[in-house]
Order: sequence, then structure tokens, then C-alpha cells
Amino acid sequence: MTAPPVDPRDHAAIVHDTKVALRRALGLAEPPAGEDPSVPGEGLVEIFARLAEIVVDRLNAVPDKNLLAFLSLVGVTPQLPQPARVPVTFHLAPGATRARVRAGTQVAAVPVEGETIAPVYETDSELVLTATVPFAAFVREPEGDLYLDATSVTTLGAASMTVFEGAQPIPHELYIATDLLALPQPKDVTLWLQQADAAHSWPSGLVWSRFDGVEWEEVQPTLDRVDGVGAWQLSFAAIPAVVPTSVGGMEAPWLRAQLATPLPTAETVSGDTPPATEVQQGGLSPDAAYADEIALDPTHAMAPFGEVVPRQQFSIASKQAFSKAGAAVAIDVELNDAQPPTPAASLELTWAYWNGSEHVALGTSSPASGADPQDPFEFVDGTQAFTRSGTITFVAPADWHVYDVAGVSEYWLEIGISGGDFGSPPAYAAPILTRLALDYAWPLPVIENVGVEVSIDRRGLRPDAAGFGSTPLDLTKDFRPFGDKPRFNDTFYLAADEALSMPGAKVTLRIAGTKTVSAADTPMLAWEVFDGADHAWHHVVPESDTTGALTFTSGLSGVVVLRTPDAPAPVTVAGQEHYWLRARLVSGDYGKDAGFTSTTNTTTGQTTITPYNATWDPPSIKSLTVDYDFRADRHEPEGVATLNDFRVAYPSESFMPFVVTDDHRPTFYLGVDGPFAGDTTTLFFDVPDVTYSHGGQLAPDEPPTVVWEYWGPDGWQPLGTRDETHGFRTRGLLTFIAPTDMSPSVEFDRSAYWLRARWERGDYVALPRLSRILTNTVWARNVRTVLDEVLGSSTGQESQTFTTAHAPVLLGQRIDVREAGPLSAAELAIAFTVAGEDAAAAMPAVSSAQGDVWVPWSEVVDFYGSGPRSRHYTLDHTTGEVCFGDGLRGMIPSPGRSSIRATFYETGGGAVGNRPAGSVVQLKSAIPYVDKVTNLEPADGGADAEALDTVRERGPRQLRHGNRAVTIADVEDLAREASPGVGRVLGVPATSASDAGTVGVVVVPTSAARLPVPSVELLARVEEYVRSRLPPVVDLWVAGPGWVQIAVTAQVVPVSLNDATDVQGAIRAALNAYLHPLSGGHDGAGWPFGRTPHRADLLSLIEGVPGVDHVEGLAVAQTLTTPAPVPAALLPYSADHVIAMDGSTESSQR
Repeated sequence: MTAPPVDPRDHAAIVHDTKVALRRALGLAEPPAGEDPSVPGEGLVEIFARLAEIVVDRLNAVPDKNLLAFLSLVGVTPQLPQPARVPVTFHLAPGATRARVRAGTQVAAVPVEGETIAPVYETDSELVLTATVPFAAFVREPEGDLYLDATSVTTLGAASMTVFEGAQPIPHELYIATDLLALPQPKDVTLWLQQADAAHSWPSGLVWSRFDGVEWEEVQPTLDRVDGVGAWQLSFAAIPAVVPTSVGGMEAPWLRAQLATPLPTAETVSGDTPPATEVQQGGLSPDAAYADEIALDPTHAMAPFGEVVPRQQFSIASKQAFSKAGAAVAIDVELNDAQPPTPAASLELTWAYWNGSEHVALGTSSPASGADPQDPFEFVDGTQAFTRSGTITFVAPADWHVYDVAGVSEYWLEIGISGGDFGSPPAYAAPILTRLALDYAWPLPVIENVGVEVSIDRRGLRPDAAGFGSTPLDLTKDFRPFGDKPRFNDTFYLAADEALSMPGAKVTLRIAGTKTVSAADTPMLAWEVFDGADHAWHHVVPESDTTGALTFTSGLSGVVVLRTPDAPAPVTVAGQEHYWLRARLVSGDYGKDAGFTSTTNTTTGQTTITPYNATWDPPSIKSLTVDYDFRADRHEPEGVATLNDFRVAYPSESFMPFVVTDDHRPTFYLGVDGPFAGDTTTLFFDVPDVTYSHGGQLAPDEPPTVVWEYWGPDGWQPLGTRDETHGFRTRGLLTFIAPTDMSPSVEFDRSAYWLRARWERGDYVALPRLSRILTNTVWARNVRTVLDEVLGSSTGQESQTFTTAHAPVLLGQRIDVREAGPLSAAELAIAFTVAGEDAAAAMPAVSSAQGDVWVPWSEVVDFYGSGPRSRHYTLDHTTGEVCFGDGLRGMIPSPGRSSIRATFYETGGGAVGNRPAGSVVQLKSAIPYVDKVTNLEPADGGADAEALDTVRERGPRQLRHGNRAVTIADVEDLAREASPGVGRVLGVPATSASDAGTVGVVVVPTSAARLPVPSVELLARVEEYVRSRLPPVVDLWVAGPGWVQIAVTAQVVPVSLNDATDVQGAIRAALNAYLHPLSGGHDGAGWPFGRTPHRADLLSLIEGVPGVDHVEGLAVAQTLTTPAPVPAALLPYSADHVIAMDGSTESSQR
């Protein structure tokens, strides 16, 4: 606002008027119209005009000076510079473990180009540096049974994470190990899980897997209930080798069972032995809901079968309630009694779930009946087909599977109309659900014992090697196991590592002979396996030998069946180590060499010699394969372990494999690599602003309370803190005295010294986020502190003035005057208290003091309210001028040398202190054991002193509202004053009797962003500031504006194609600038609320861009992306525009 000029003439007008007056005085004729009148002494006229111009300028400034003087008289003065604030991080020198940085330590930024003096920052408080650093951060969200690895916030440059929100399921796992699982061959494994309640089909909710050396591979069993013994039998087929891995330090081949359903915070219910512990949750909203393909909001009223258009199927999803096999589920339903349904008598609803291959009915209901006594799921519909409020109950099936509805994969309960209807339009009247909530109770399983059985059936194995004595045999061709002429004790060796290494295995040798052996003397073979227990060959008697000791007299194919000893072992035969089976010829033979027989006649004594031919017919084998059957009967596993919430346990008796987490509230955990040595410790938490969302709440009914704790010898102990973040709601320092008994513990499978922040109670507007955590960090401000500066000596005269050596003087100064003692304790107490000091702590003297005393005096705006004994002074903060009273209005300082002192003041501030991250890196003086300093966050908040033009605008507004909100203009003015971050405001008065007594404020933040959305913190600050100045009977709401996205698609013809890319970029820049809600528009002052650009405006803008010949086509799309709290509170913003450059006029001319 500028006052109208007293004299609007400029230099040229004064020269013209002077010349006209001179010509008249000299009697010269008037010059023709439009001609410059000439006079003698043109130079003198110019000099006179310049002097007159100076007088005119000063005269025109009189109204503004008077306005400023008036504003100063009533206490409206320019706002002082605001110092920038920055968290600075100090780094210890190599090898140092501790250091101390005093309050007021100065650090400086790197000068920018053209800057001779870089801004200096002073630390606000003392800082104790430590070598202890955070290295782990986690979140546990017990209500969702979730956790989050947030360790990234302990590193630099991390993306932000939500403090109290988990992302991954907390692990609940059962491990069972037996050494036989490590065998390389595929094996069938049967587990017996015996429990107190075998009817509870919890094993169907497990996901089983084995470790293959790289990752866990799923191996799902078939599930059978063993009636009569209270057990579940799980059968795994053909499990490959399980590679041993460590679980809680125990290395073994483990089968892992993961609980697929979450275990949220539980309520424990005691019952018979063993304890009947169950997880209970109530009041859950469905994860999703659909009426046919129409998405519904489960947290609000729903029309499950349509409100106007009939729908045939209502689907609700809940992983928490529906994924727990055997859980008792209850669905509480409340109907809108004002719109009762009108069902047909034949109406029937079918309630179904997906079992992985088809939909299976849980039950059916109708207006006349809600239960089926024969239903296996104990289904009861207390709403009788949604015709009244009530509760639906059933037992969750064991084979409930995830299913896809409208592209959402979930555990779905689908309620379809299988008969009848709720009428036809326009008389259609289906139920309206005002509330639908899910409850469930799920007994936690209890295992009494675990049994394991392993069996291996292998067929057609090729032997690893074979030999006749020490001679190797080629098994790819027919071979003779005992050579050409088998002799007594000749030995056939057969190596079959896989089969013969299995203790107690039934081994079958399938042998095909080349021919039948016609043995003269029935041969006998001794079969032997090397026994590791005796370190000797162990004789095994074949259970069956259909080869006839390899004679094949019963056929050319036969088998030899035998069992391996309990401890088979490898042995070296002919230089080869294997598991060997050998067959020795122990009697009989397979023929003889050629020879003769002699016969002597006993009567005549004559000897007759009869020759005979060789009869050798050795066995010959065409092929030989090995089968074996191994079975380890039911036995206890070598290891059983449970993993719940990253904690491993090895149960030895009856146990619960899955238990809930110990936490009952969302908790943030921070692990550090050592104790903090019992000194003052600070941690800096970088908490980003929470962006306002339409309809969001600004202030919860109860603010959140966050309790900090540390782990000590007696568990979690309370930690006293000074929390600048107010429970992660804003960035700041967490300061505490480090406990001396801080102890290491294991959380989330990591050993550390742990701190944790527990969200005890209250609510957040939106869950807070966290970007990073820094140690050795303290706030610093762009100020210079001046201590004990002598301003001068009092002469005892009236209205004395003194000036500080540095200006401006920021708020918070202390001016002391030396007064002659003694002063009474009461008088000193009054002086210190009025000056804002702690009288008891700061009084330097008592009633018995005899010497001079430095007494703090108090600053006032003026002396109109001061008396003769008032220790008051005025201070021009901009110039540093200090004024004292005249003895009537304000006490005169006692005479004395150097008796006026500025004990403390700060100077500096301004926008120059706003610097980017990494620029504050200079230590103004060396600090022992400190290597360097830096700012990992930008320095911001600095602002220059308020300009006089701004004071002229603000002053009248301040006088008008008098710091009270009475009119809608007052509300807007106060909202602007609430924060420098407020760019635009719109006051919204009540417009009808229904909203009488209500006033609203729409706030747009100061921002260069394309879409300047206010933060929740800014809106809350505006609300608090304005509400405190409103009458108590007025209700106030504060919100962000509604946003209309403007997307431009244009076909532009440039003057030259060579410049097409540059012109395209210029068009986009012009559109973005023009559409900016705060700095766009026709005059660059932003867009008025409720106004959006016309197509003609945008067409004119594009054609005005240099290099554009003309626009071939233009389409403008306006999309409401954020609804406005009131229709008038809409603002446009720029989208990503599509600018196509067509052929240039230059090319067309050629």
C-alpha cells in the first residue's frame, strides 16, 4: 500500500513548468502546443528543477514517513532478521573415542562466489562426541505381526521410512532335523506331530521348505489326521538332499515350517493342561470389499448388493481372520434401520470360499433361517441373509486358499444370491451395512512330541565298480564274476555306494545271466559286506537267491536279496575305496580241469586209466542292477527348534511352536555398537514433514506419547530423555544421560546395545517418517554472541542513549546497569523477575550487599507505561540504539563510569545463512580430538529484516485485527502472520445456518514446487495461531486447497527446425511458470482461488514464446486431482505437457 503522491511531477515536468513560468514572467509568447518552450539560462533551469525534484521526492515521502512513525508509535516495528538454523555434525579424529564441543563453538560455511565474509554459525549447546554409532534399526508392529528392517536410516543419504509401520511378516517357524535328510538320494519323509487337540487343523497353514545350499525350496506334504492317537501325519515325497545349515547355532539338515498366517498381539486364555492359548482379535475391518466388480470402502457404510442397481455377489477379504485354519470367526453386522431391506420370501444367500480348485459352500442362509445343523463348518447366520443386524459365525476351513477378485489376491469370503432377490428397480431395497467388523479366536497349537520316519526306494542303480579278485571287470559287457576257472575262495566284488551305505537297507541285486550253468558240483556262495563296527567283512545271509548261486538253472534272470549291516563302511579293494559287497565261492564248483581217473580191479589187480575232458562252465553275467529299500522307522528327530520373532528355542517337552511377540505396541528399535559411557548423549532424528491429504485430521484427540527405553541387566528400563522431536513429529535432537548399566542383547538376530521408542498411547495425524539418525550432532544458528560489552557511562542525565557495537540486535538480549548498593533482596528479586531472569539463581547480591550491583533492566516498547522507579529501556533492534527514561517515565541510570553493559546479545541472521547441505565445513578454531565438521542437512529458516513496504502493508492490518479474529479478513491476516511458510490464504465464512459459528482457512505454502501442498505441521501451526485469537464459541477448520491439474497437448510449428528442441523446452518452461499457483497467472502474482486458465490464455502464451511461428493444435485437459474443502478453494497446477514440434515455416518456404 502506497500513499498517493503530494506532487506527481517528475524532473521533466518540473523543467517544463519552470520554463512556462519564466516565459510568462519575461513576457514571452506562448510556444505552439507540443513544442518545448525555450528560455534564457537553460542550465539554471535544469539546476533548479533538480533541486525542486529533491524537494518533491521528500514531500511525497511525508505520508509514508508519517505512517511509519504512527506505526512505530503504536508498536508496529519491522520484524528482525531471522537466523538460519542447521544441525552440524562433528567428526572425531582418528583414534579418538571422546571429545567435548562447548556451547557457542563457531563454524563457518564455504564462501560462495563474490562473497568475502562467509556466514558463521554458533552451536546452541554443549556436545559430547562419542565413537559409538548406530548400526541397526528395526520396527516391530505387533498388531499386524510385522517388522521392518530400517537400518538404512543409520547410513547417510537413505530414503525415509515409516517409524511405526512394519512391512515384512515377523517369522514364526518350526524346524525339524534328522541326519537322514542330508542323504543325497530322494527320500520319502513322514512326520508325526502329536498334540492336545488333533481336531485343530493348524498344520494346513504351514509352508514347508528345505535348504538346498543356496535358498529355501518349498516342499509341501500331504496332510492326514491319525484318528485315535491325536496326531497329524505329514508325508513328503521324494525330498532331495537337505544341505545342513545353522539354526540358532545348531548345524543340521533342517525341514522348515513357516506359519503362513500372521500372529497379531494376543490375549492369553488359560485352560486345561497344556494351556489352551489362543490369539484373539476383534473389530477388524475387512482388507477389501466388492459388490460384484465395484470396490467398496469397508470402513464406511456399504451396500453389499447395490443401492440402486442390483448386484449379485458381495465379497469381503481378511487375511487375519480367514487364513487361520480352525479359527472361530465372527462377523458383526449392523444394518441401517432407516433403510430396511425388502427381501423376497425365496431369497437365499450362499457363503463360499475358494479351496484352490473350486468354490466350496460354508453354508446358506435365508430370511427364515440362518443355520444348517449338519454344516461341517458350524455356520450360523444371525443376520438371516442380511435382513437384520446380527452376527455370522463359522469355523475357518483348513483348505481356504488365496483367490483373485477384481485383481486383488486375498482370502475371500463370497456371499452370492443363489435364489430370490431384494426386489426390482425402482422398488429395489437391498441392505445397507453401517458397520461390518470381524472377530476371530484361533487356538495356538501345542505339540507334545514329534516323530520322524524316512524311507528310500531306489530302483535300477548301476554298480559303481566290480572286480574278480584284484582284476577289474567291465560291466558294460558280459563278464564272468569268478573268472574262467572258478576255484575255492575265488571272490567277486561289487561296489554300490548308494545302496550299500544305507544301514539295514534291503538290497536287491537284479542279475541277468548270459547262459545257464551246468555245474557238476553244486556251488555255494558266501555274501559279505564290510562292517564298520567290527572293521571286518560281515557275512549276510541272502533272504532270497533265485539265481541258484549264479547258475541260473531256474531262468536267466534272478535276484539276490540281502540286508546291509547296521554300520556299513567303505573299504579299499584293488586300490578303490567304495562300499563293497563280495561273493566268495566256499563250496562246490563250476567245473573241473581235464584229467583222468584210474580204476584198479581188485580181483586181477589190473589198473584202468580213463581220461575225461575239462568240465568248466563258469557263470557269466549279462547285466546287473541294484535296487534297495531303506526305512528308518518312527523315531525322535535329532533336533527340534522354533523361531519366533527372531528368537530360537530348542524345546524338550510339550511346547507351542508359534507364539506372539512380546511387544504390545508399535516400537522402534535402535542398535548401537557400544555403550555411551554415562555422559550426556544426543541423537539427531531427521523427520520429514508429513504432507497434508484431503480430509486429513490436523490434530488428534490425544497427541501421541512415545516412551524411550534401554536394555539393561534387568531387561527394558525407562530412559529419561529431552525429546525435541515430540515423538517423531518434527526433526530435532533426542538428549539423554547415557545409563551406565546399558547392556548388549540380541534383537532381530543382531547383538547390539539397544534403545527403543515405544508408541505408548495417543494418535498421529499420519504415521511419522524418518530419514536418518545422526550422532555427534548439535543445532547451530547463524548468529554471533557478544558478551559483557560496555555500552558507556551514565551521566545521570535524562533520556540518555547508547549504541551497541554490532547491529542488528536479535531478541533475547540482556542489558545491565551498575547500581550502588546496598539493594534489598526484594528489590533485586523484582528487578530480575521483571527482566525475565530466575531471581533465586541469578541474584548476585542479597540484602546485606554493600558494593555495586549489576542489575538487569527490562526492555519496553515505549515509556508511556513506565514510572520513576521503572528499570526500563527501549531498544531499536535494527540500529542497536538503547534509550533510557527521563526520571518521570523510566528510571535514570545512576551516574558511574562504564556503568551500562550489554551482558548478552546476539547479532546476525538473514537469508545469507541459508546454505545447502555439505557447505558448513569450516572450524573457526581447533577443537581437541575433533577432525572436521559438516552439515548433512541444509541450513534454512534464515530471513532478512522486514522491508518497509511490508511493514506498511502489515501495520494497518495489525491495527485492524488487534490480534483478535473477528471478521473473515482478520482470520486471513492472522493466518498469514502464523508462519513465514504461508504463501496464500483464503478465509471461508459460514454460508448457511447449518454451518453457523464455523470459519475455515485454506492455506497454500510458500514453495517453488509445481504442486505446493502444505505440510500437516504448517496447517497445525496456522490452526493453533488463529484458534488462540478466535472467540471460544467459533469452530475453526484449516485445510489445503483443491487441485486441478492442467495438461496441455499442443502441435507447434517453430520458425526453424534447428531450434525446435530449444523452443520445445521454452514452451514447457513458460507453461510451468504460467500455471504455478503462487507465481503464475497474467501478472505473476499467482492464480486467484477458484480460477483456472482458459484455452485462449494458453494459446496466446505458447504463440508468444520466441521461436514459435504458430500453433497447429491445442488440447487442454483439466483433471480434479484433489477435491477442495469448499468449491471456491480450487487452484490450478501444471502437469507434464506434450509438445509436438511439426515442420517449420522455414522448411515450407524452401
